[in-house]
Amino acid sequence: GNDTRHPSRARALEEEHNHGPLATPSPTDVGTLGGNDIRHPSRARAEDPEPDLRDLLQRVQRLEASSTSFPNGGTSETGPDLVARQSKLQDAQISVNKTRVIRWSHGLDASQSEFATIIACCMACTQPSGSGDGVSSLNTENETLVVQISNLLQKCKSVARSLKIGRPSKSLTGPGFGLDTPSRELADTLAMLYFKSFESTHRILHVPTFWTEYQRYWDHPENASMGLRLKVLLVLGIGSSLYKPKDTDTGLRNMVHQWIYAAQMWLPGPLEKDRLDIHGLQIHCLAILAREIFSIGGDLVWMSMGSLVHRAMQIGLHRDPQYLPPMSVMQAEIRRRLWATILEMLVQSSLDSAMPPRMSVDEFDTAAPSNINDNEIDDSTTVLRPHPRSTYTTASIQLLLLDSIPTRLRILQLLNGLKPEISYLDVLALSSEITTAHRASSNFMKENKQPYITPFHRNLLDYLIRRFLIPLHLPFASKARTIPLFHQSLKTSLEAAIAIMTPEPDDDFSVLMAMGGGLFKEGLRSANTVISLELLAHVESQRLDGTLQRNSQYRELLKQHMRGMISLSVERIRQGETNVKSHMFLSMVVAQAEAVETGAECRLGIAKAARDSLEFCHGLLVTRAGAGGLLAADDVRLTPISYHGAQDGSGKDFDFEFFLADAGFSCTTNIKILISGAGIAGTSLAFWLSKLGHNIAVIGRFLSLRATGFQIDLRGRGIEVLKRMGLEAAFRYKAAPEEGLQIVDETKKRIVYGAGKERARYVFGVSIEGLEETDPGVEVKFSDGGSESFDLVVGADGSGSQTRMMFGSGATDAFYPLGGGKLYVAYFTALRSIREAEQYIATMYMAPAKRGMMIRRHNPHEIQVLLGGTIDLVRLKNAWRGNTKEEKDTFAKFLHGAGWQTEEIVRSMRNADDFYCARLGLVKLDS
Repeated sequence: GNDTRHPSRARALEEEHNHGPLATPSPTDVGTLGGNDIRHPSRARAEDPEPDLRDLLQRVQRLEASSTSFPNGGTSETGPDLVARQSKLQDAQISVNKTRVIRWSHGLDASQSEFATIIACCMACTQPSGSGDGVSSLNTENETLVVQISNLLQKCKSVARSLKIGRPSKSLTGPGFGLDTPSRELADTLAMLYFKSFESTHRILHVPTFWTEYQRYWDHPENASMGLRLKVLLVLGIGSSLYKPKDTDTGLRNMVHQWIYAAQMWLPGPLEKDRLDIHGLQIHCLAILAREIFSIGGDLVWMSMGSLVHRAMQIGLHRDPQYLPPMSVMQAEIRRRLWATILEMLVQSSLDSAMPPRMSVDEFDTAAPSNINDNEIDDSTTVLRPHPRSTYTTASIQLLLLDSIPTRLRILQLLNGLKPEISYLDVLALSSEITTAHRASSNFMKENKQPYITPFHRNLLDYLIRRFLIPLHLPFASKARTIPLFHQSLKTSLEAAIAIMTPEPDDDFSVLMAMGGGLFKEGLRSANTVISLELLAHVESQRLDGTLQRNSQYRELLKQHMRGMISLSVERIRQGETNVKSHMFLSMVVAQAEAVETGAECRLGIAKAARDSLEFCHGLLVTRAGAGGLLAADDVRLTPISYHGAQDGSGKDFDFEFFLADAGFSCTTNIKILISGAGIAGTSLAFWLSKLGHNIAVIGRFLSLRATGFQIDLRGRGIEVLKRMGLEAAFRYKAAPEEGLQIVDETKKRIVYGAGKERARYVFGVSIEGLEETDPGVEVKFSDGGSESFDLVVGADGSGSQTRMMFGSGATDAFYPLGGGKLYVAYFTALRSIREAEQYIATMYMAPAKRGMMIRRHNPHEIQVLLGGTIDLVRLKNAWRGNTKEEKDTFAKFLHGAGWQTEEIVRSMRNADDFYCARLGLVKLDS
């Protein structure tokens, strides 16, 4: 029960709010880890580490030197053992999660005793009862909460799938498809935002050269190469992440996603000159940066970096230009800048993926770029005159990042290598080196008070370097509470985590952290883990010591940071995140801490927090779905999981494109298709065919979209198709709150029509009068006197389709009526406010003479009415083309004297403007 925390922890954390210097041992006390350094000007000298930390390292070395004086028998562990071989990363075991090796800290979360109750709750809600320790008892004590949490998780997943299903990757038929551009005025603003923010840390472009290319593009956009077009659009896309006006945010965001996916399609294409050269590498870098900012496959960047590194090395970027054939001074500098950017992207993606960087300092000799401004070099430059490193230029931030590349590469080799054990001496030495680099960069930014050095630059530079401290120290920090020797790791990782969560106030950087994926998302997740672990451990320590009521200052500080992380998780969901587990986990941590503080039952408090979190997050997701935000991108994968052999939740694969291929046309060749009928079948087919890039026209004989009709019975694959259309959330939002209720046809038609109308051409008040097969298509004559040629004609105009009768010579009606041709149904809605104590329960009444009526409520103000029966009246023989007044009169006569609520129902029927009547039957085609 002894608390090993530093007595001045609270003060240290408060100082860290101001980004004070980090405290780690000096590398001069332990030596270096070997490896050649990058050739660059010497970095600025940082202040000496604190004396007490040098004392710590000297204690470690004395322990190592006196190893023979420690007993080795029994279960005791010597100081040198602790230092030299403590921590076994993941116990040398490899775990795979969702086809990827788990990150360095996923296993750590589950191994901490502080998280045991939270993990037990999660297991109870996601696994069968009794499948794990503590799960069965949790199910018994909190059965209702467990069921609620499990159901809410499934609801959140369902809405998340709907939000992600509309990704543009499924509608692209080529890299140039759908690349709409914004106005010139907006484009200029977005490009300026890019150069004021991201280009400073990721030197990808030579600014004057780009502006020349940019002007050339706008002068003749129709003549621009695909490479130039993508370069311009990616710059605009990245800049749009910081664009302030929100009224155009959704449309602009969707447009940017199209650009990013188009670039991803273009890059793996044939290796022509516009791909395997400097311009191609610049586009590759821009695409990866955009993916991380907009969270489009951000957690898969490490794989893409492999291709980028290979291409860069293929054209010699890993060799300094002095060893290559003669080239201009500017070309040499651009190559050095681009290689430094690729190295930075490589180390960041390696840290996020827990995979080796596949690069060491021995495998390249490219020198650091010169410390010059972009306007000081052009194609005519023959001699460079670099500024001193103490002078700020447009290359300064990149040089500061490059200083620590050797250290960060060695950190990655230590963490992500095959050796299961790491030495604490190595950790302390690397920590000292990274801290020195961080101090140098911080001091440089403080000393240079240039107006173009913004808080965004300082925050991003700080984040890119500081985040390496957490995974380096966390394996030891998690043991510091039982092994005081590792207390320095606990202190360092906690200070780094809080610094990441409390950057210098800046709106642009806040937006980046709220929407970014990849390195931005993973850095936040690691910081969340550290602070959560510290809060729970501190509360438990105070409980054991009996000091919970004496000193709460440090505890409240930690809870304040937790609430800040919860607020950020909410904003991430609003910005596009679909994974709600972060918000749920953080809420459960706070609930556990507060339960310990008050002496309440922990498991009950944790479960309630999980339920409340999921209810709140589900509301956020439904709001996004209802607003039409179907192109959200949190956790969007570039791997095809939408309708290419994806899982439907029951373990069965369903490949929708394979289904379409059976229709006899290619999904890779655009054809012109006419669909006759704007009902549910026609609009759904138009949605999918237009999504594949085909030219679709839909005609309907009614003057406008018919928003009424019979309900649709969706089962099995029908529901799965609805999910893959991205419309499930919108359907459920409109559906009646009734268990097992089928979705109203009115809702369905409007939703599907709205989802596909931008891609398909709809014409109402027109029908097909004649078809003439031509070579190679079909000539269609319309009721308005016009005609048009199509490659394919689809009859989707219902059971009484006239189009179907025109297909082929000698065609016969394929409609087979049920009930001897006398079975009719009618549908309408009626105004009826919900009554006190009334429930959403469908009520069916069966009357003599084969008559039936059913009413069901779908909102507080209306009910649906369904009438049916065997009617032997000639007037209804052609009900689907009959006179509505005559149909109502016939049904009123048929229902007369049936009892129950017949009189009220008939009155409502006569006033209904959405009355619909049809004869029931089956359509059986001969092929």
